[in-house]
Amino acid sequence: MRNWVLLPLLLLTSYLAKASQAEPNILDLSSQAQIADVEDNDYSFSHFLKIQDELPFRALTGSNEDLGFTNHHYWLKFPISNPTDRYKDYYFETARPLTDIVDLYLVGKNGKIEKRVSGDQIPFDERDFADHKSIFHLELPPNAELQAYLHLSSDGEVISIPLKLYDTESFIQNASTEQVFYGLFYGMLIFASIFYLFFFISLKERTFMYYGLYVLFIGLLQFSLDGFLFQYLLPSGGWVNSRAVISLALIANFFLIKYAEHFLELKSNLKVVSKIFNVIIALQALTLVGLSISPLALQLSYPMANALGLISILLILGSVFALSGKNVKVDPFFSLGITFFVAGFVVFILNNFGILPTNFITTNSTKFGTGLEVIFLSISMINRIRNLRREKEEIQNTALQHLQDMNDLKSYFMSNMSHELRTPLNAIMGVSDFMIRESTDKKVIENFEVVKYASVGLLSCVNDILDFNKIEKGELKLSREDFAPVDVANDIIKSIVSQAKNKGLNFEYNIDEKAPNIAIGDSERLTQILNNVLNNAIKFTSKGSVRFDMDYIPLDKENGQLKFTITDTGVGIDKVKQKAVFRSFTQVESDDKRNYGGLGLGLSLVKELVDLHQGTIAIESEPNQGTQCTIFLPYQVKAAPKSSISLPDSPYDLKNARVLVVEDNPINQMIIKKLLSCWSNTIVEVVNDGKQALEILKSSNFDIILMDLQMPVMDGYEATTNIRNGVVGNDLKTIPIIAVTADTMESTKSRVMDIGMNDYLSKPINQDALYRKITQQLEQSKLSAKLKIA
Repeated sequence: MRNWVLLPLLLLTSYLAKASQAEPNILDLSSQAQIADVEDNDYSFSHFLKIQDELPFRALTGSNEDLGFTNHHYWLKFPISNPTDRYKDYYFETARPLTDIVDLYLVGKNGKIEKRVSGDQIPFDERDFADHKSIFHLELPPNAELQAYLHLSSDGEVISIPLKLYDTESFIQNASTEQVFYGLFYGMLIFASIFYLFFFISLKERTFMYYGLYVLFIGLLQFSLDGFLFQYLLPSGGWVNSRAVISLALIANFFLIKYAEHFLELKSNLKVVSKIFNVIIALQALTLVGLSISPLALQLSYPMANALGLISILLILGSVFALSGKNVKVDPFFSLGITFFVAGFVVFILNNFGILPTNFITTNSTKFGTGLEVIFLSISMINRIRNLRREKEEIQNTALQHLQDMNDLKSYFMSNMSHELRTPLNAIMGVSDFMIRESTDKKVIENFEVVKYASVGLLSCVNDILDFNKIEKGELKLSREDFAPVDVANDIIKSIVSQAKNKGLNFEYNIDEKAPNIAIGDSERLTQILNNVLNNAIKFTSKGSVRFDMDYIPLDKENGQLKFTITDTGVGIDKVKQKAVFRSFTQVESDDKRNYGGLGLGLSLVKELVDLHQGTIAIESEPNQGTQCTIFLPYQVKAAPKSSISLPDSPYDLKNARVLVVEDNPINQMIIKKLLSCWSNTIVEVVNDGKQALEILKSSNFDIILMDLQMPVMDGYEATTNIRNGVVGNDLKTIPIIAVTADTMESTKSRVMDIGMNDYLSKPINQDALYRKITQQLEQSKLSAKLKIA
C-alpha cells in the first residue's frame, strides 16, 4: 500500500529539481523598476502622474522583493518595450494571487493611457487576463516603447513583487509545468482526504477523521493562496473571499492539533502540551471572531495566524522528541512528515516576515513541505491501519475459518449428495420406461408412470442442486453443439402432456413452422430452462390450462432468436413479489413449500441459465389470474465486418482548410492555435464560446469546427444543436464538428454523437489523433458534397 505514497514523493522530488533550475526566455524587469510607498494614500492615476516626482521612489532590492505584511499603497514604474520589427504577444506576471489591488497603466510616447486591472477584490471576470495569478496580456506593436506604472495594495497580507515578462512560448511552457505540479499536488491531497475519511467511516477512529479533515482544509488553504478559490468558487470577491485564507489557515491548524493530540495520545502522555494546545485553539477562535469585527482585526490576523501555526508545528515536533525521551514509541514516518511540514512552513513564515528572500523555493515551500508531510504521514497512517487490522484479524480469523469450513462442507455435501442420487434415479427411470413399454397390464403401467414422474421430479431437483452449486463456484458453462430445437420442444411436450393430464389440466402448444432445423448451442440447458418453467406452471395451476408457444425471430442469415412463451391460469404472483421469484430459495408465499413442494431453486436457476445465453426472461402476472413467462434466447450470433476508411498520411497539411476553434480557456486557445499554426496550408480562427461561433459562421466560411463542450455564455452542446438546426444557414447544417474536451465520460461520448457531432477527441490533445480525425472528417465531407452534386 505504500507504493501509492512513494510515487508522489519521487515526482515531487523530480519537480523540485526541475523547478529550481533557471527559467529560460523570461525577462525580469526588476532591475529597471522603481517603487514608492505612499502609505494610506489611495491616489488616482492622474493625481499620481502630477506628484510622481515628489514621491520617494527607490530601486527594487531584488528580482522578487517582499514588502511583508502591509496594507499600504505602492506605486512602481518601469519601461516595457518591443525591440523587434513585428507584433509581439507578452504575458506580464506580478504580485501574489491574494493581492487586493493590482492596476497596470501603460503610457505610450503619444501620451495615450491604457489601464489594465487585476486583483483579489474585483470580480474575476473583470480581470485583464482570466488566470488565478495576476497576469496581464500585452500586445505590443513593432518597436514600441511604453512606460508602465503598477499600483498595488492589500488588506494586511504579504505583498511580493515579481516583475516577469514572458513571451508566448515560455508562458505556455511555464503554464504547462505548473498544471502538472498543481494536478499532482491537489490530486494527492484530495485522494488522501477522501481515503482517510473513508477509513474513519469504516473504523470509527477519530484520528482518521482529524487527519482527513486536516488534509482537506490544508488543501483548501493552498487552493486559496494560489488564487483558485477566487477563480472557481468565489469569483465575485467580497467579504468571504478576503477572509478565506485566514479562516482556512486557522481551521486547518485546529485539525492538525487535534490529529497530533490523538495520534500521539498527548492527553495521557504529555498533559502540559495538550493544555498549551487548548490555549492555541482558544486564541484561534478569538482570531476567527475578530475577522468580522473590524479591518484592523483582519490586518492583525495575518501575522497572528502565522505565529500560531509556527508555534503549533514546533510544539508537535517537540512532543515527538519528548515522547522519544520517555521511551514512548512514535512512528518514524510521523516524525519525518512533521519535520518536512515544519521545514516548509518555517521557510514560508520566515519569508512572510521578510527574513528569507523570495524565490520559487520559498514561495512554494508550503507546497513541498505539505506534499512531503502528507506522503509520510499517510505512510504512518497506513501503519496505524495495519496495527488495527492485525488486532481485528485475530478475532475474525476463527470466525472466517469456521465459515469457510461450513461453506466447503455445504458444497461437498450438496455435490456428493446430488451425484450419489443421480445413479439410482437413472436406474429407476430406466426400469420404469421399460415396464411402461413392455407391460400390457394397465394397472402396472399406471403405477410405473407414477414412479417415472416422481423420479423426473426428483431428478430435476438433483440437477438444480448440482447446477446451483456450479453457479456458486462460477463453473457452469454452456456447450456449443448442433441440435434441433423442434425435437427438444417435442420431447418436453410429451412429458408435460402427461403431467397436465394427470392433474386434470388442459395443455396447449404451438411450434413455429419457421423454427430452424439446426441451431448451435446447449440443448441440455435449453431443456432444463423449459422444464423448470413448465413444471412451475403445472405446479402452481390447480385448474384451467397451461399453454406453450415457441416462435422464431430471424435477425439475419446466421442470427436469430427463439422466443418461448409459457402461459398458465394458476395462482399468479403479486407485483411486489415478481422480482423475488428469481432469487434462490424463494417462492411466491411463505407457505408455498408446504402447499406446493420444491426447493425454490427452479426460477433462480432459469434466470442464471438465461443470462448465460445472453438472453432475457420476463414475467407478467396477476394474483389469481395466472402468469405469463416470456423467454428470448439468441443462437449463432456473428458480428458483421466493419468497413475501414483510409486516412491521409503526414506531413500535416490540411490543403487550405479553414478551421474554427471554439474554446473559452485562453491557455487552451493558445495551445491549439499554436499546434494548428504549425501545420501546412491551415487557416485557424479562434472564438471564446458557442455564441461567438454562431456569429462568425454567419459571416465567414469554415470547413470544420473543433468544439469545446463546457463554455460560458453558450456551451458546445447548445451551439452544435443550433448549427444542426440551420440557425447559421442550411449550407452549414452538415459542417463537420469534432468535440475536443477534457470530459472523458462514456455518457459524454454518447451525448455528443446524439446531438450531431461527428467525432470526439479528449484533452490533452494528441496531434496525430487530431490530424487523423480532421482529415477523415474533411474527406467524408467532400465525398458527401460530391454525392449531393451527382
